[in-house]
Amino acid sequence: MSKPMSDKATTTKARSHTALCLSLMGLSGLALEAQAQTVPYVRADVFLTQGGKAPLKASSPAIDKSLTNQSDLGFGFGAGVSLQDRFRLELEASGRKNKLNQNIATLKSIELDTESVMLNAFYDLPRMGDARPYIGLGIGQAKTSLTALSTTNTTLLSGDVDHIAAQAMAGVGWRLNDRINLDLGYRYFNAAKADFTPSTGTGFSVGRDHHAVTFGLRIALGGIKPPKLPKPKDKLQEAIDNPSSENIAALNPPTNSRGQTSLPTGAGGAAAEQALDHATKNPQSFVVYFDHNKSHLSTEARSVINKAATVTQNTGPQSVEVRGHTDLSGSNAYNLILSRKRAVIVATELVNKGVSPDIIKIDFAGETAPAVNTPDGVREALNRRTEIELSY
Repeated sequence: MSKPMSDKATTTKARSHTALCLSLMGLSGLALEAQAQTVPYVRADVFLTQGGKAPLKASSPAIDKSLTNQSDLGFGFGAGVSLQDRFRLELEASGRKNKLNQNIATLKSIELDTESVMLNAFYDLPRMGDARPYIGLGIGQAKTSLTALSTTNTTLLSGDVDHIAAQAMAGVGWRLNDRINLDLGYRYFNAAKADFTPSTGTGFSVGRDHHAVTFGLRIALGGIKPPKLPKPKDKLQEAIDNPSSENIAALNPPTNSRGQTSLPTGAGGAAAEQALDHATKNPQSFVVYFDHNKSHLSTEARSVINKAATVTQNTGPQSVEVRGHTDLSGSNAYNLILSRKRAVIVATELVNKGVSPDIIKIDFAGETAPAVNTPDGVREALNRRTEIELSY
């Protein structure tokens, strides 16, 4: 007959199982994070072509000159993926039709109708509020149909040519919500000169380029929509304005490389000093800080967690809330997953240090509850954190 497990063995086994469950939560967070980093999207835009030239050469009628484009509308449709909230790759189909300015006596009109399929790569620059600039390059294949009519509406030239095409883009996207962006941009398009050689009739060679102003919508098809949580005041400022025991206990100031308590930039005054002194003598909350875009624990972070575990075991709180946060760089969806990973890894370490998993509550808020209010896109060290709150 096997012996029953002792209380200590049972507790150790429970902690091991809980740590395993928390680790599995972290692994699932990794999978969700990868999904959040690669977000598919579709877009559609219209553009107004401006300027540009079409080098045209033909023997009959005799033409050998670069003709300028008349302005007209074009269209584009794209589908792609956003990578790491910085890069985008997409496949685009677009078309534009333009008449050419010409003063050839025998001709009534020359019209170019160009369709293209392009592979585009974009780089999204840091966000400035709801606006985010971007730049991009594209390469692909274009087909141009040329039609030249005489003054009597007789077709003098007609045919299709295939070109290698390239384009450069720049613009700004405005975030309307978590999934939809309004894009306003500039595009330069160039299709290299190519020959049309018919079995009968007159051949020609033609190329073209143009500038364009683009206007469109880009819609994300994936990612996670973060919860709408209020953005509280900076905790230190809250303690200064209202030095209640609750606000003071919520403080856990960062330390410098020597282990000394340091105030965030702009902090000062007797109320702040009193709040920090109280928080040091009455530790009921702890803050674990992380490097940018990271969720692993530094030596300093493990020291804070070890202190929190010791206080928890010595004082017996009813609950320990572990809540992850990020700064405002990166997308909402990505930051929500990153904050979840940070909360899980801190909770796992608390269990490994002997804290009962039964009193641990895990929460995560992404970028929606910064300790220091900053503009969107700013990397703020004090916001990359996981808070450990002890409730008695």
